[in-house]
Amino acid sequence: MVSEALRNRIRNFVERWINEAQLHAGHRRTNYIEVENVRNVDYVIDRYINSVLSLSEQSRDNLLDLINRSLDQNREHGFWERWLWACIGIAKYLLVHNDRNEVEDRKAADVIVRLSRWYHTRNNFWTRFKPTASEIVNIIWSDIENLYYMEIIH
Repeated sequence: MVSEALRNRIRNFVERWINEAQLHAGHRRTNYIEVENVRNVDYVIDRYINSVLSLSEQSRDNLLDLINRSLDQNREHGFWERWLWACIGIAKYLLVHNDRNEVEDRKAADVIVRLSRWYHTRNNFWTRFKPTASEIVNIIWSDIENLYYMEIIH
């Protein structure tokens, strides 16, 4: 369950980091952009969203703290902004919802696939963020398949 207090904290998180992204990159982007071209949204949502929705308020709060720390600690990394937008997506399209009817399926599926890529990465450019992605996945699902390479998705 997401209380109004946690919803406000998530909104503040999103606003803060959008402002940080604008300062960092010098642009005015304000919205999460889907980057994964998810073809089978229903598969991803049916398989993964219920675990997100059943998270306790404390777990969601802990995840928000974890994401905040990761963003604060990795500002100098060249791919920080990409990780930042993934984290904004996690907060805005996964953590904030109380029930299935509130979920924006396409955005949520994109975030889940994107998170699975960070979780499974072997690319040295991305590995700095893998420990946090792994913690997020472990808290929500314990494990996640590599959705990026599945033909069912792409």
